[in-house]
Amino acid sequence: MRKGLLLLMALVILGLAGAFFAMRLWETQPRYAGRSLNQWVGRLGKRPNDSEARRAITQIGTNAIPYLLKWIAYCPGRPNIVLSKVNEAGYRVLKRKGPLLMDQNWFQAEGAVTALRALGSAADPARPALGRLLASSSGVGGESDVVERTRSLLLPATKTDLPWLLTLLTNGTTPYPHQTIDLILSVGPEETVPMIPLLVQCLDSTNLFHPAYAIKELEMLHREPGVVVPALIRCLSSSNSYTRAQAARSLAEFPTEALPAVPRIRSLLSDPEPLVRSSATNALQSLAPDTAQPP
Repeated sequence: MRKGLLLLMALVILGLAGAFFAMRLWETQPRYAGRSLNQWVGRLGKRPNDSEARRAITQIGTNAIPYLLKWIAYCPGRPNIVLSKVNEAGYRVLKRKGPLLMDQNWFQAEGAVTALRALGSAADPARPALGRLLASSSGVGGESDVVERTRSLLLPATKTDLPWLLTLLTNGTTPYPHQTIDLILSVGPEETVPMIPLLVQCLDSTNLFHPAYAIKELEMLHREPGVVVPALIRCLSSSNSYTRAQAARSLAEFPTEALPAVPRIRSLLSDPEPLVRSSATNALQSLAPDTAQPP
């Protein structure tokens, strides 16, 4: 009996604590027309074209941005994993985007995307934070929604985004730099050519995948071969197998300038890593077909 009473008291205390924190959140959030920001955003999550909710967001203005960024980053935790799987299966069957079972946090996250769009250019200060969020998201599992939300807001990137994108790319602290590289490429080749020296610097990064992604972008830009090709040849000697493999593949896209790299690429036919060997074989078949056999 005593244990049951203690359990009941504990549940009451937890409930009161939850109510207290909910009231604090209610009080500190921006409000408009008697409703809190999360109420307006929740409405947008269910009805993106809700004109009254959109008007509320524009009235609240940039004060909403910190909250919207937090909500956009929502990724289902363990309690919602089964719910997410059911919703995902339902989407595959019914081809209807959105949860079939209620996940209010999901609606709030989707509504935050619509709210940022409603703010228009006033939301531009949020773009660097969205870029950091994107570059920290794997795109796997629940994080796939985070990637989809942030990419939908950031693409295509613009010339004014390049300074913070380059900082994000070169600081070497983000686990998924390819997300940043995709944004940079969306700006357009003419605008991104001046960043080639910075991309070459990225080839020395200790991040496992960072150099390979930088090599791929240099290949796609396909400019300044006098600078790029020697840098890629150096990458063939990297201790990172992903870097060696991508360098071999990318050198094949410079058929004339990369011919001096043929002997070094041929030596990779005996590399201990299968990925590197296959990349070297494919590169040689493009650059010098007669040498595409192990020495």
